Amino acid sequence: MELIVVLAILGLSAVVVSTVRPSGGGATTPDDVVLRARQMAVQRAQVLTLRLDDTGGWAVTTTSARGVAEGDSVASGRGAFAPSAALAITIDAMGSCHPEGGDAGARFDPLRCQWVPTDRTP
Repeated sequence: MELIVVLAILGLSAVVVSTVRPSGGGATTPDDVVLRARQMAVQRAQVLTLRLDDTGGWAVTTTSARGVAEGDSVASGRGAFAPSAALAITIDAMGSCHPEGGDAGARFDPLRCQWVPTDRTP
């Protein structure tokens, strides 16, 4: 009986850890990270904030209804990319992206939730 209780507790803790803090594996480009954050926001039916720093690190945190970051970490990682400036993107429960930031935000298309290539030629 004790063994069954211990196994049940271990199983529940594994499920909680995997859903609360998924690994950052597989996110190799900024668009991959945004796509993953959008999926998490929709699955959780929660507003999330994705923060990308200029060293390639990224973190997804919970956000309150008023837009103030609550700071509970949902996921984080480091990519083989580095945006030219730090950028924060608020993603609502419907998957809409709302970038915050200067130059980096100007290269981000909020309708498609993707970065726009900067080397466009007419």
